[in-house]
Amino acid sequence: MKSIVFLLELFIYVQCEITYIEVKYPLKGEHSPPNAIWPHPQQINASNELLYIRPHAIMIHSNIQTCDIITKAIQRYEPIFFPPKLSMRDPPSGVNNILQNLTLNIR
Repeated sequence: MKSIVFLLELFIYVQCEITYIEVKYPLKGEHSPPNAIWPHPQQINASNELLYIRPHAIMIHSNIQTCDIITKAIQRYEPIFFPPKLSMRDPPSGVNNILQNLTLNIR
């Protein structure tokens, strides 16, 4: 009975944060700032500038065809990026701030 009470007290008073799996396997990188994407990329350029996209000219592609994780991620995120019920129009004619290319390198 004393051991159960001790475990309950320990459970109540202990707060933890996972920082590494083992000493020999530390997690690399830095914590992401609040409300940022995770895992935080090594390089990110943020701007308040509005960019238009051409909805029919965007596609998601991976050069790794045999990776189930990437294939499933594309299947999972494609409907989020391009919702089927959301009608997207082309940007107005004559605007210069159209996103032409976006590359995401995962290593």
